[in-house]
Amino acid sequence: MTSAENNYDKANEVQEFGRVSLLDIFGFESFEVNRFEQLCINYANEKLQQLYTLDTFRSVQEEYEDEDIELESVTFPDNASVLRLVEGRVGVIALLNEECVRPNGNDETFVSKVCLVNKDNPDMLQGRLFRPYEFAINHYAGTVKYDARMFVHKNTDNISSNLLDLACKSSNELISVELKAAADARLAKPSGGRKKKGQSTTVATKFRSQLTALMNSISETRTRYVRCIKPNPEKLPVRLNLLSTAEQLRCAGVLSAIAISRAAFPTRLHHEDFIERFDFLSSARFGDDEDEKKVEAGEGNSSSRAYVEKVVLDILGDDTTVKEEGQELTAYACGKTRVYFRSGVLEQFEAKRAAALSTHVITMQRYARGYLERSHFQKVKASVIAIQATMRRYNRRKLFLRILQAAINISCWVRCIYAKKLLIRLRKYKAATIIQK
Repeated sequence: MTSAENNYDKANEVQEFGRVSLLDIFGFESFEVNRFEQLCINYANEKLQQLYTLDTFRSVQEEYEDEDIELESVTFPDNASVLRLVEGRVGVIALLNEECVRPNGNDETFVSKVCLVNKDNPDMLQGRLFRPYEFAINHYAGTVKYDARMFVHKNTDNISSNLLDLACKSSNELISVELKAAADARLAKPSGGRKKKGQSTTVATKFRSQLTALMNSISETRTRYVRCIKPNPEKLPVRLNLLSTAEQLRCAGVLSAIAISRAAFPTRLHHEDFIERFDFLSSARFGDDEDEKKVEAGEGNSSSRAYVEKVVLDILGDDTTVKEEGQELTAYACGKTRVYFRSGVLEQFEAKRAAALSTHVITMQRYARGYLERSHFQKVKASVIAIQATMRRYNRRKLFLRILQAAINISCWVRCIYAKKLLIRLRKYKAATIIQK
């Protein structure tokens, strides 16, 4: 029953409602002492991690198919061996159920059987210093040592008849109704005879069945994953504990998902981003302006794909292959809307871009320095000319004043001479006049 069926007025007219579900689970658990509860929680996390890994690989595969790129064989971490160890025919759950129905079954015998039957499984660990009731499983997030004491008792799932009768008489409807069904189921079972192996109702069996039903339900939906990371154990703001954060990412399976997405072509760029960033490194150009506008608009048509491939080839030159694990692989793949690069190839592009930008920057700096030096030279030249003009004016004025003074002195002496001559002539004239009288 969904919320829409309860609250929608015209629910009877709808044949089938959609469903939006939120699954909030415990994270991977590893304590100093790990009990039956931790085994169940980690088992559920293993199943969800397998689904998460397959979803990630499937999303990468779909992306490559949409981009019309051939996906080569991709290896990624698979936890199938751990799941076989836990839920297989001779796995932990099966042997634990067998120990629960066996007379005088105990935890140490269960551990001994598990370690003996699964000794060839690399994820089953039994240390020399382990106690008889201890074993370890190598989970995807790390190795966990389990304390098997009370495993058989907790897995039996026997509720006392007196407790069931008391719960059925409870005034709380949730308790009375739910446990009444359990009491009726117990009464319906035959009193005599031994349980068959397929009729086991242990906690582990119920948990596995519910988990299988949950996984089937999830596989029919479009799944979205939300990973919550605690930045620091102290829960303080603006503080990031790198070791704790990295450990949470590893336990959440994020690192394995990143490894899958980076398996074939770790780096990718949209056509328009690639052209905007690396176009100036190539001499190739578009045939017309219309195609260029389409690429800049992000439409990613066939002409842009051909142009991007032409630019990549022009930049790479002869280095179109890279060596990975002794194999010669193509350094790039050009899709419909993205261009993909092998590990280290984009770094080569960035290095060439940095070198080209450095050359251009040096050229710009040269022109800028030239302009500044020329401007400074012009100012210095103008100042020197002004100083020279002032000095020349000063010197010419000084020379002029000396010449003027000399001219005045010369003219003064000349006038004196003429005046003296005139004085002598006048004296002679006066003396002659006196004599004549």
